[in-house]
Amino acid sequence: VGIGHVRYPTAGTASAHEAQPMYNSYPCGMALAHNGNLTNAQQLAEQLVSGLRHLNTSSDSETLLGVLAAEMQAALGHSGKVDVGVVVQAVTETMKKCRGGYAVSVLIHDVGVVSFRDPWGIRPLCYGSRTSHSLPEGVDYIAASESVAIDVLGFDMISDVAPGEMVLTVPMDPSHPRQDCGLILHQCQTAAASLFAPCLFEYVYFARPDSVMNGVLVHESREKMGQKMACLLYTSDAADEEDSVDLGGRRIIKKKKSKYRQPSFMST
Repeated sequence: VGIGHVRYPTAGTASAHEAQPMYNSYPCGMALAHNGNLTNAQQLAEQLVSGLRHLNTSSDSETLLGVLAAEMQAALGHSGKVDVGVVVQAVTETMKKCRGGYAVSVLIHDVGVVSFRDPWGIRPLCYGSRTSHSLPEGVDYIAASESVAIDVLGFDMISDVAPGEMVLTVPMDPSHPRQDCGLILHQCQTAAASLFAPCLFEYVYFARPDSVMNGVLVHESREKMGQKMACLLYTSDAADEEDSVDLGGRRIIKKKKSKYRQPSFMST
């Protein structure tokens, strides 16, 4: 079992103390990797501190982990045992409190790995599987921001994590087979389901061209955006200046005292 993070921080500082995964030991051991930004991080941090939870950094990732830990503690009640039901309740309540875009994977001691995505689907998250390399007749699972990470590690893509959905993978015991093969899905938050709003910059800038996000090949999306932009430029009354730009892999040239030439894909 492993969890990792390779992106620079977009909130807090560039300090090594904010390197992920973030770790929390109460009410149970948890390590969190988070991609995104919480827009209400300051408010949540103040609530955590007032509830006697200590924060070591200004990272919104640690704040998110603190919120999840607090909700885990509340869901535990007097049982004292973290199980699937406790995780589902804690993630559901965490989604209700956190605002912004986030894709999260959390390694939970003695439970498994839970991955969840914000209710608006702003940040990408997908998961896949392969025949286990270590457990006879078992299945290995993976969750990642981009499908290429799944591909290069020899896994097969299963699906994107739906907005507001939680994917929990739990250990399998050969002597006690599970009908769910260790994969548990739960729709935690549906209030924003009609407001699916994936981040444009994932397609424009962040993602690798050969990734598939939300069922769309990133390279194809860039080509189509370039085509639409080229059509706008061709039909616009922009200032007559000499210019050239690459749009979706096709060079569009504007000559002095003339309009943009017609792109080849617009020819009849």
